[in-house]
Amino acid sequence: MAAHPITETLTASADFDPLYYVAGKNEQTQGHVFKAAVYNSTDGADVPVTVTFDGVAAGMTAELTVLTGPADPYAINDPFTGVSVVNTKKTSVKSDKNGTFSFSLPNLSVAVLDTKGSLKPVTQQW
Repeated sequence: MAAHPITETLTASADFDPLYYVAGKNEQTQGHVFKAAVYNSTDGADVPVTVTFDGVAAGMTAELTVLTGPADPYAINDPFTGVSVVNTKKTSVKSDKNGTFSFSLPNLSVAVLDTKGSLKPVTQQW
């Protein structure tokens, strides 16, 4: 999460319950950033997400990083031995013809979608 700073929070409105989120821009990279966390989805189901930022063109690629925990609820990180039970999955997501990014997030996960920059300063729209 810290590797994808938000320097300007954008107005956002959507009801993704049980997904909690924030959207913004990184002024240094001119990228758009969407950060989310999914807690206690119905029957542990994945939560479908669609995100649109003003000014993002069709075919733009963004990096989606999803962090999840282990299947064993008693597993622990051990920095002394280097054991990390956090599963990290990075994928590329391409915007559709309307500039919309679509993906699903698993229950009990946190995620970051980062466009890594755009050609012009823009605002966000849902």
